Amino acid sequence: MSVKTSLHPLVEEAVEKVLSGREISFDEALTLLTDARISTPDLVEAGARVTAAFHESKADICAIVSAKTGSCVEDCSFCSQSMHHSADAPSHPLLSDEAIMDAARRAREIGARRFCIVSQGRSPSERDFPRILSLVRRIRNETGLSVDCALGALTEEQAAALKSAGVSTYNHNIETAPSFFPAIVRTHTFEDRVRTVRILKGAGIDACCGGILNLGETPRQRIEFAFALREIDPEIVPINILNPRPGTPLEDVPAADPWEMVRTIAVFRLVLPKPVFKLAGGREANLGSLQSEAVRAGARGAIVGGYLTTAGGDPAADRRMFASLGLSC
Repeated sequence: MSVKTSLHPLVEEAVEKVLSGREISFDEALTLLTDARISTPDLVEAGARVTAAFHESKADICAIVSAKTGSCVEDCSFCSQSMHHSADAPSHPLLSDEAIMDAARRAREIGARRFCIVSQGRSPSERDFPRILSLVRRIRNETGLSVDCALGALTEEQAAALKSAGVSTYNHNIETAPSFFPAIVRTHTFEDRVRTVRILKGAGIDACCGGILNLGETPRQRIEFAFALREIDPEIVPINILNPRPGTPLEDVPAADPWEMVRTIAVFRLVLPKPVFKLAGGREANLGSLQSEAVRAGARGAIVGGYLTTAGGDPAADRRMFASLGLSC
């Protein structure tokens, strides 16, 4: 896609507003997303301009380990790990220390700067939590990687302990718009998720908070999702796109239109100029060759090497993609 110099007037107005330190309104964002007279290339260029103004020319590369998988008591409709669904997903308790260390070493080998320990469940168990704290310290000391965690809901005491152990960032997604959340999750509330994000930010841990596109939400709910994130003010926004899993309630959701996803990312960037956008689960399956356009539209990082229950692409190819766009890894 060639770089455009003249944009649709509404897009140009939005870019000028954001670059001058002001915020676009809900209605402006919804118009940008839904008005057929506004081209997606214009929005991609707008996202590129805003991203260049607010972010360095480097990609934040992260790898994860599904340290505890399956048999989850929560009923998130998109997730194959839920015991409420009939999906055929792996299930195991917390991996051994050495297995997690091996995963961290592999993360460093494939070029990741961050390594995230992910555990299923509503919150970390009393048995697992001390081991995770020890692993955070060990991974930092032995690999030099920044260590993140995604362990579910936290208490203030747990957040403080993670901060003390050296956790730099904690992932806890709000998943979707507040109005759509009850259709996706019934075993906890949107407010429960926001509460945990507030707790970790209060402990001085950066918030990695995003969600999943194409769950069945309306365009208006996508903008509602973006504005909910703006209120939370996370440092990182992971952008997942539903990759439907057999045996889950969302297994028959049609595949996302890749250009629609790129357009959404561009509008999200205009709503949220400051956080690092990170392409995450479902990016390969849904975006394919348009991943580079999603990066131009606003992404400044990616999860590489695989996800919780699905495989990822080639990390070397990811690095080449970022390099081709002038981003260092």
